Amino acid sequence: MSSNVPGNILSSAIEVNPSQRVSVFTESINPLEPVDNYRFSLNARSSLNLKLSGLRADADVELIRDGNGNGIVDTGEVIAASRAPDRRNEFINRELGVGTYYIRVFSYDNIQTNYQLNVEISPVEISSGIPQAASVGGRRARRRDDWLEPVTDTNTTDTITTDSSTPPASIPVAESSISYTRVGTLGADTFTYELTTGQAIFSGNGNVDFGNGSRDTLNFRTAGISSNQVNFNWAIATGGGVAYNPGNGNRMFDAITLNNGGKVLFEGIERIEFTDTTIDLTTYNVGVTNTGVGIKGTVVPNDEKFNQQWNLHMTGVHNAWRFTSGTSNILVGIQDSGLGFAADGSIHPDLRPTSWDGNNIADESTDFSHGTRVQSTISAAANNNIGIAGINWGSPLWHIDVLGGNGNDYDLARGTQTIIDNAIGQGKKVVINLSLSGGDSDAFRQLVANNQSNVLFVMAAGNGNTSSIVNPAAWAQSYGNVISVGSVWGRTDWYGNAKTPGDRINYTNWWGSNYTTDENVNAGNRPLTVMAPSEFIAATSNRNGSGQFVHSYHDKFNGTSASTAMVTGIASLVWSANSNFTATQIKDIISQTAYDLGNPGYDRFYGHGLINADAAVRRAVALAQNYA
Repeated sequence: MSSNVPGNILSSAIEVNPSQRVSVFTESINPLEPVDNYRFSLNARSSLNLKLSGLRADADVELIRDGNGNGIVDTGEVIAASRAPDRRNEFINRELGVGTYYIRVFSYDNIQTNYQLNVEISPVEISSGIPQAASVGGRRARRRDDWLEPVTDTNTTDTITTDSSTPPASIPVAESSISYTRVGTLGADTFTYELTTGQAIFSGNGNVDFGNGSRDTLNFRTAGISSNQVNFNWAIATGGGVAYNPGNGNRMFDAITLNNGGKVLFEGIERIEFTDTTIDLTTYNVGVTNTGVGIKGTVVPNDEKFNQQWNLHMTGVHNAWRFTSGTSNILVGIQDSGLGFAADGSIHPDLRPTSWDGNNIADESTDFSHGTRVQSTISAAANNNIGIAGINWGSPLWHIDVLGGNGNDYDLARGTQTIIDNAIGQGKKVVINLSLSGGDSDAFRQLVANNQSNVLFVMAAGNGNTSSIVNPAAWAQSYGNVISVGSVWGRTDWYGNAKTPGDRINYTNWWGSNYTTDENVNAGNRPLTVMAPSEFIAATSNRNGSGQFVHSYHDKFNGTSASTAMVTGIASLVWSANSNFTATQIKDIISQTAYDLGNPGYDRFYGHGLINADAAVRRAVALAQNYA
């Protein structure tokens, strides 16, 4: 590497002539060198105007302050970012104090792109009139995990409490107006607010630990702020909140305005701590429905096993329910095995009313009803004081038996046509779940191709632990209305071994989530769309010794089948937020708002990342209000 190009680590930054007011860099990033870092130092307060342009692929830019001078991007050191979608230009405009800063340019999809970086630094007029000096340079490649904020939960009380401390009369004014962003992990994070007269952004990103009482917490207590020093602006389906673009499109954030003029935007937060009180959003109303019913900030249904549904908590479903739990404008179609009927002719008591066609409904399986597990994951009845809560409580269901090859079973083409015909007759959009592989045909493929506006297909990537997505899920590469789904772990695997939430499921000599190849990714192909949890609790109907189905619950519904049902449920919530969207737009929203896993951007093992229900629904609500 020559001496006049950006270095690979922060500490190797090459100084540029400090007298240059405008510096222009024409560079490129690629899979081998996916990140460029530039450095500049200020000896006086200055204004930074940054533009990233000339992109051939999606690239993003961040502003970093290496506060401890260790040459590594630590938690909290990303102080501003621009993450516009696609090949759009990126901008950062900030007023900065004395210190050393870094600009990080990286590819969202880990694809090669050229770019031009314009950095303009000019002095801010102050009484002394002393101008600043500046320098630019440096490159470092780092995983995106390095700038997340993994902070453990404080385990403070979940109920509203009163603190005996006396709040100050007013909020102190911070020394700097720099905005900063904090992005959480998949567990319970505590975000501590740092005083600023600018804007602070906090994203909770799901909480796999919610069921044990841990919460994604926003802490104002440390900064000495009481609840009477702030004003809330809550986002709900009908309005409120603030539209903000964190780099992948606008979505609606909750907002707090402090009496010093500072503003805090946040999402995925379940508890807020002040000096005088703690707000538990599971009991706190952030708005009311048209019928006057209070809307909780975080929704907790009364289903007895809800605390065990870590898969919903990890994907932020309980926070997305604030906006919608499903509407009648969306039909959910399930093509799977049939449903298990007990000796008394009943389906599982935790399933909602379901439509089917003629005699095409009974599961003929000899061991358990796969269709019952799938349907319960998507749409089990909620707030019925038993069992689990499904993801979608309000959209109608149509179930088709396509597995087993029995006389009453349909093939995928006939099943799909049946669902579509019923949806069209009712004026509904459709999400069709396919927790299966095989069965593809020219007739079925033509139905997929002909219904890219009104029908979204969600398909399992396969359990072979191989670098090939199975059909028909591989069609996600070719059609904008097909989502392919892989599987990740939560805190433990099937055997109880500890795992890192979000790691791809990958057993030796058993099953693993299929993935794609580097060649596919580098060619711009996207056969794997998103990931979702697997090995979680679901309703089940199992055959007993007499051959009769008995209804109960299974605590480890596994395979990409389970993950696919998760994504179908969440996709139906996103579409319920605005049924004017097309199926392709729903896929785009889910892809854009996924929680990044693995290498930064799209990668072979994780696709776009873990589906994030709360972020996706907030994005849909923003688009419905014309915030692009």
